[in-house]
Amino acid sequence: MNVDTFNPELEKCLQELKALVLAEGAFLHPQMTVRERKGSFDIRSGLEASVHDRLIRMPITCLPPVEAFDMYVCGNDICIRSTAPGTSSVHVRCMEAMLAIYNISGKLADTRKQSPLFVLAPYPEILGILLGVKDGTVKFERKRRQMENGLLDELLLASFIGTRFFRLPDQSGHVLLPFIDYINHHFLASGFKFLDEQDAPALCVDNAKPVSGSNEVFVSYFPMMDPVDSWLNYNFVDEASPIAKSVPLVIDIGSGRQLRVKAFSGKRKLAPPRQLQDLKALLPSVIEKSEHHLTVSHLIIPHDKAPLSLRRILRSLIQTLRPGLEKSALRRQVENAEAQVLDANTRFYRDLGDAVARMPKERQEETALSELQKIVRLQTAKIAAYKLRIENMLGGFSD
Repeated sequence: MNVDTFNPELEKCLQELKALVLAEGAFLHPQMTVRERKGSFDIRSGLEASVHDRLIRMPITCLPPVEAFDMYVCGNDICIRSTAPGTSSVHVRCMEAMLAIYNISGKLADTRKQSPLFVLAPYPEILGILLGVKDGTVKFERKRRQMENGLLDELLLASFIGTRFFRLPDQSGHVLLPFIDYINHHFLASGFKFLDEQDAPALCVDNAKPVSGSNEVFVSYFPMMDPVDSWLNYNFVDEASPIAKSVPLVIDIGSGRQLRVKAFSGKRKLAPPRQLQDLKALLPSVIEKSEHHLTVSHLIIPHDKAPLSLRRILRSLIQTLRPGLEKSALRRQVENAEAQVLDANTRFYRDLGDAVARMPKERQEETALSELQKIVRLQTAKIAAYKLRIENMLGGFSD
């Protein structure tokens, strides 16, 4: 592994972290380069895009557990107040090295400038509309309380660390990712790979370069992440994402039955129904079910590679609550449910765009509001494109 930076202090810290993890059995491909410019990192690869060799193998012994460290904000740095008893010396050294790199590269200051929770603080109406997308999620309810109680240092630390950690598959906690966390996200990239090998479990990343003409390596931070998800969770607007996750809504499906749609990012734990096997990546999880209500984690307004997926998923959900519907009645309920989804999302992004438009012209050009305007344009265009595809395929919508 090579290091490309103009900062000698960063070079020293990165080389020390490299030596530390290699001594613990990590693998860092010799044709991989950690590149830093103005505090921003990425990973470059000298391998051809068609070669999917392993670039990084990081043993779990090198992944410092977040919960083992009591961290706090000191100025623009992250400091460690105490460490949980029994924490391994390698984990401590890895955490200290990673925090030194974050601090030298000014990551907390960057978070203050990039996180929507901070940059939209002067616009409470707009922030309230945006956070409404995440109503009911534990993480954002906690952050909302931190904002309301003025716990801004806690919010800052949680916002930054939240963009960096990885939840272990056994749900035992969150870990930081030496070198892996310098890899940027791309919708078309593959995700992290956790190899649960008995002697040495490890997190791995393979060579993935989905951007033509670029030698930058990418991973997918989370499947089916849209621009709202990426901005709220990772402080950037993912313009490459072809999907729009629906805003929360309640869908009336007749006979006193309702589909209650959240906007969570949870992974589906149960096997999908046989008829929806091909839509596994798009399927929501069932959060709660009763005779009259079905609550699901999310719905996705899809891209053109799965044009009928929303209708197929709605049909399956409606049949769960109303199994006796005959074919024509079921089709009408599916079309009606789809129209409710599209109307709710159209209204949400119209209201968000109108709220930004009410700001003074000079403020609309600020980075935070221009990012919001970008999100509104992206999501509105996806909804319009979806309507047009369905109209062309199936004969249109009835208003």
